[in-house]
Amino acid sequence: MAAGETAEVARRLARIRVVLINTQPSPFLERTVPERARLHLDGPRSTCEEVLAIRSLMRERGWRHVLVVSDPPHMRRLTLLWDAVFAGSGLAYTPVAARTGWWGAERWWEHGAAASAVRHELRSLLYQGLPCVSALRLMG
Repeated sequence: MAAGETAEVARRLARIRVVLINTQPSPFLERTVPERARLHLDGPRSTCEEVLAIRSLMRERGWRHVLVVSDPPHMRRLTLLWDAVFAGSGLAYTPVAARTGWWGAERWWEHGAAASAVRHELRSLLYQGLPCVSALRLMG
């Protein structure tokens, strides 16, 4: 992203009330999102733990709706987990796929970074996502 675009993003964010919750350090976010609008969660080690922590934070602060921004290949697992965690909670979220230079939904398997991301997501869905959803359903 060019410097002018970065400044435009920061200018637009300054006009709205937003809190960006991130669980992993991001130099891009640190450059583009004002510190007063950032909240870093240190504990979650998985998407399941992240969504549970964010649901708890939303309840504590009285937030009813959040936007969830992530890489395109992560969206299927993200929505599976957020749907399960938010079911019946009265809270809402809107998933937003970030624009990336490396992702293309068509023929993703021909591009190294995209193919690697999809493999990671499939493994994570099997070993983290599905067990999390099953546990949440058992807990009611």
